[in-house]
Amino acid sequence: MKPVAFRARLSVWIAIATLCIALSSFVITFVVQIVNFNQLDPSPPETLDYVRQLLEENPESETALLLRDFFTGIRTSVLRAMLTSMVVSTLLWIAFAIQLGRRVTYPVQEMVRTSSHIAAGDFSARIDLNTHLPGELRQLLEEFNRMAERQESNERERSEMIASIAHELRTPLAVARARLELMEEGLIDLDKSEV
Repeated sequence: MKPVAFRARLSVWIAIATLCIALSSFVITFVVQIVNFNQLDPSPPETLDYVRQLLEENPESETALLLRDFFTGIRTSVLRAMLTSMVVSTLLWIAFAIQLGRRVTYPVQEMVRTSSHIAAGDFSARIDLNTHLPGELRQLLEEFNRMAERQESNERERSEMIASIAHELRTPLAVARARLELMEEGLIDLDKSEV
């Protein structure tokens, strides 16, 4: 089984935490609005008693039916508005969770991408710092880029040093080889000091 990437795990935990906040906010808002709605009933009790009394006396009374439908409509409209506002706020929380997850995981994703390039031998790889990041994350990425620059500099110096050493060794070896070839051909006398 392939392990789940850190970015994916972090995104999931941030999304879960934000959704928990959103759902608790949703429940609290719903309870508070229902309690407030029941306490601030738009239809005064005297009016409801009057409507009930009219309906008992004359069940076909248009005025009583209109009043009953009016108060029922108000109650339904308010409940529908409360539910709509809670659904919209939940969707906004979900969008916030997704955006927060992306914002937090972007630096980690960039560090993983860049470090894999560096590990593969591309020492010129850097993290793009053009995006707006919070202070600590930006500082972390800047330090990572400085570390990559030092690594690139060290690698360049190492290559130059190896090339220089190889060049310095080539010259004496070429002279020694030439003398040996001349000695083999008998053009130079073999001297005991050279042995």
